[in-house]
Amino acid sequence: MDGASIGRALFPGPYSPQGLGEAAKYVRPALTTGMAKNPLPFWLLGGMGVDEAWLAGPALVGALLEAGLRNGVDVRVEAPAVRLVIDDSGVHGVVVRVDGTEHTVRATSGVLLASGGFESSTELTTAHLDAPFGVQVSPQGHDGIAVQLAEEVGADLSGMQDAWWMPGVQLPGEELEGRPLSRVFLGERALPHSIMVNSNGERFANEALAYDQFGAIMREVDSQTGTMTNATAWLVFDQNYWEKFGIFGVTPGGEAPDYLHRADTLGELATEIGVDEVGLLRTVDRFNPQASLGRDPQFHRGETLFDRYFGAFYPRLGRYSFDARFPAVTAKARKRIAEAVGPVVDKLAGRAARKNDPDQLRSVVVGPLAKIIRPVLESPASSVLGPVDTPPYYALKVEASALGTVGGPRTDAHGRALDTEGTVIPGLYAAGNAGGAPTKGFYGGAGGTISLGLVFGYLAGLEAARHNTNATQPNAA
Repeated sequence: MDGASIGRALFPGPYSPQGLGEAAKYVRPALTTGMAKNPLPFWLLGGMGVDEAWLAGPALVGALLEAGLRNGVDVRVEAPAVRLVIDDSGVHGVVVRVDGTEHTVRATSGVLLASGGFESSTELTTAHLDAPFGVQVSPQGHDGIAVQLAEEVGADLSGMQDAWWMPGVQLPGEELEGRPLSRVFLGERALPHSIMVNSNGERFANEALAYDQFGAIMREVDSQTGTMTNATAWLVFDQNYWEKFGIFGVTPGGEAPDYLHRADTLGELATEIGVDEVGLLRTVDRFNPQASLGRDPQFHRGETLFDRYFGAFYPRLGRYSFDARFPAVTAKARKRIAEAVGPVVDKLAGRAARKNDPDQLRSVVVGPLAKIIRPVLESPASSVLGPVDTPPYYALKVEASALGTVGGPRTDAHGRALDTEGTVIPGLYAAGNAGGAPTKGFYGGAGGTISLGLVFGYLAGLEAARHNTNATQPNAA
């Protein structure tokens, strides 16, 4: 496929939600990131609605839900599991609670646990991950029910100490379904004229690292103090950064939002955010001279292609590009263009979704996107490095979080749950973030958790169908 040498991520959609009918309300909306820089022209989708077509996560969920409904799957929501139905021969169903009343759902082929992780559970995160998360970047409901159900029937647990780590930022008033929901913190920390520091005022990692690696470092426990020194950190940046990039969709150089701390000196900023002043000044003094030369001997920021992906790089005209010279004007123009072309993009995406010809769509889209991405391969380290030396100075609070946890019942290659002796528990399967870490916490890239759910859910389904003893009855829960 054209472009495969540039990236291996698959982008679902467009998908037409019309096939879902009333069931469309079961699919959560796409979440907001608002990254300041991205080499792909996603800003063109900023004015797109959700009536004609869905993209990315909602498109994948919508298509799978529609396929299930078309094949007679009985989908029930707001029906949390209480316990499994089990006897000496295996698992035969699940008890759910609806409006305070318990109902037994029997299954002739088995039960597949695919309920996500336990990142929302204070009890489980404290027991297995040393402490709860300060903010949540995944929707509510991931309370570890799969772990509970599996333990109750004697399943062995695996990967309980791992998670799909992600830094998060809680913006005032942002929530989903009545609970605060934080933004994932991606490319903003890779931009020049910025560093991230802990309460000691010290850098603790390459700020441009992949989010799972950076997030894991934020959760490290200090061997001397027994605390997570980096769990709450601060993005510290200067006026150069603010005028060039803004943050979370705020126009570069615009009025700073209330969630940003601002001070005329680094010392005053340190006092305001509760960071060691001497440590911060020492850190900046060490960082600036090398950053001015496009180097980071301490943490090697900018030395990998991934580091530079979200950097400030203008491959066609360099510093003379309109984006580099007039960032605020460019940002406003892009917003207006996105709003203007939004209805057109809606119609085109809806038409492509209804036509459902992915090969033709790829032939039209992938080639141009690959041409846009290829110059990023030449991005220099200076695209992510620059001194923090122009007042006023700003700070943004960042907290350690996770897209999901990894642990759950140990499974075999068919998604079958195993007991503590390594023996298959008949009728019990698990997949995704509830599936006990088949990759042992290794994260291959964006969508890595989704692929585990898809692959092992599919394998578990095949195995369950193969052992179905009564094909005329409902097969699985």
